[in-house]
Amino acid sequence: MKLLVVDDSRVMRQIVTRTLRQAGHGGHDIVEADNGRSGLEAVAAHRPDLVLSDWNMPEMSGLEFLEALRASGDGTPFGFVTSEGSVTMRSQALAAGALFLVGKPFTAESFALHLDPVLGRGGHAPAVAAVEDRVLGHNGLPERKETRDLLERLLGRDCVVTDALGYPTPADGRTTSGEIVDDEGRVTALLVADHELVVRAGACLSLTPAGAAEDLVKDGETTPPVRAAFSEVLNVFTSLFNGGGGTHVRLGRVWFPPEAPPADVLGTVDGSLTRDDLAVSVAGYGEGRFSVVLPATVAASGAA
Repeated sequence: MKLLVVDDSRVMRQIVTRTLRQAGHGGHDIVEADNGRSGLEAVAAHRPDLVLSDWNMPEMSGLEFLEALRASGDGTPFGFVTSEGSVTMRSQALAAGALFLVGKPFTAESFALHLDPVLGRGGHAPAVAAVEDRVLGHNGLPERKETRDLLERLLGRDCVVTDALGYPTPADGRTTSGEIVDDEGRVTALLVADHELVVRAGACLSLTPAGAAEDLVKDGETTPPVRAAFSEVLNVFTSLFNGGGGTHVRLGRVWFPPEAPPADVLGTVDGSLTRDDLAVSVAGYGEGRFSVVLPATVAASGAA
């Protein structure tokens, strides 16, 4: 059989392929595409037995991709693999003809659950609602256990998440920041990681050896694969803020050194006391620091 994996992140396409192997589907031919438009071309050229597609992609989204396929009369089996999974999105996926929706970070077990019935290995796939609802803490921040479990599933290694002694600041020239925004583009959270965590988590996800990662830490440098992988870490982390019927959010801009968030973004979180400052240790790679900061207006509305 032939499977088409569509995602604008090369790192995530690699992870999907790896998880397919772990789920017992490593014998299939894998074809890749980097957005919905190129996905349409790949379907026409390769006639896959199943499409696994991200939702948010440039040029043509996953939903637009599926709708274009169905409008052309193409009934190729189609499933979403996405970090987003609001009730509305699940309904849209079902209405457009998707067979399932698996949330990032996914596991071999979740892949087997949904793919086995489609690819002829028995069982019955559950309906599209395959993304578990996330429950934020009383302060609007993800629970520590949710954070740890997500990182362990994504990185494939044991992780320890504890209180940090001090926290990375988004404008010190050594940190990486990512904004979480709602559908209107309003900043709902700022994610800030120090250089150590960017390199260690990014190296782990991109399969960069731990020794090479330590050299990057010492030299204060990163590589394109490490940066791309850490961007995917931030993207998947955003899924902790979705679900449960709340406001739909997504990862917005990401700033790697020497870039820093602009003044208007920094102003939204300046002086905020609603934050979680974490020390994150990745087995075999080491520790870094990570902060999640909510703007005062978001924290106040959440508390109400």
